[in-house]
Amino acid sequence: MAFLVLTHLDEELQFAWLAELERLVGPEGIVILTVQGQREAQRLLAPDDFQKFAAKGFLYRRTLDPSVEGMPDFYQVTYHRSDYVQRMWTEWLEPIGSIRHGSMYTQEAVVLRKQKTKTGNRDKRGLPVLFDLPIGVLEVPIFASVADDELWLRGWAFYPDGRPLEIDVWIDSTWVARAHCCMPKPYVGLAFSFYVTSATSGFEIILPLVGFSRAHHIIWIAPAYEPFPVPICAAEFSRREGLQDDLARIVKITFGFWWHRLRCGIRLRTRIRNLARKLRSGARLDSP
Repeated sequence: MAFLVLTHLDEELQFAWLAELERLVGPEGIVILTVQGQREAQRLLAPDDFQKFAAKGFLYRRTLDPSVEGMPDFYQVTYHRSDYVQRMWTEWLEPIGSIRHGSMYTQEAVVLRKQKTKTGNRDKRGLPVLFDLPIGVLEVPIFASVADDELWLRGWAFYPDGRPLEIDVWIDSTWVARAHCCMPKPYVGLAFSFYVTSATSGFEIILPLVGFSRAHHIIWIAPAYEPFPVPICAAEFSRREGLQDDLARIVKITFGFWWHRLRCGIRLRTRIRNLARKLRSGARLDSP
């Protein structure tokens, strides 16, 4: 998967990367590349630039955005329309469809496959949308967190079209909770001011970890009420032994220590008695 790569390259570099990916990926291998699509072009481009984009389905332009500051001169901003991807990228890889939003925020992920034999089919229709996910992220836990008997979960998620959203929380393959995304998130509303529901998109839950092993786990969120849960985003955490486990270990160690001392004391006492008995027996035999 390439995130924030082809969103910044001109056509020449873009085609060079697609050719290299075709070379590297095995037959039937899957490649996922993110792009800025039609919605972002409509939202961000000036009318003149959008006309150029509409005519070709592709636009590469220079930008003063601070996100590209310090990057090479060729690293600018690019927009792709789905019919352009379907028409132009087929020379190297077969487009299967797109996934919108999720942890990619306003971008789309294009899913491609390397065919065993090239068909040369250049379909001019747009890509089918495989999943139209909410935009969202897990703020807590951060990746590689450590938890005891409970896990604090915090984040935000919202549908760009304003639909109300509930999320399901999963740990590995186990459903553990459901939350309504409605808490105030002013900084999210500021970052996504063009989406009305972004300012009230927060959620927060305390999750008990009873039944989960003391090992590494994946926690992920997905839109609720879907027949097939598709992750919006995920994080990894490990469960360490909690307070109850520590107390149990202390009791076990303490009991084991005193039990060992008791056994040693009994054995020592028995040996001393046997030795004393032998000494008394020997003294009687040596007496005249």
